[in-house]
Amino acid sequence: MAQCNKCGGNIKTIPAGVSKKTGRPYNEFSVCEVCSTPHKENGGNKSSEALQIINDNILALHKKIDKLLPKE
Repeated sequence: MAQCNKCGGNIKTIPAGVSKKTGRPYNEFSVCEVCSTPHKENGGNKSSEALQIINDNILALHKKIDKLLPKE
């Protein structure tokens, strides 16, 4: 298992998913279990790339909808 270059703790990979707090999708990422320092160990994968494309499209749609809504 990879070690954090800041504290020496183990680095874990968090799989891509959807935030429970915001409802927005996020890509897979790596973080230290001890100090929570983010690490760019994984080069990403096809599912996280697809999730990023979907997220970008959703944000673009939200912007278009906001322009169509009447301003108060």
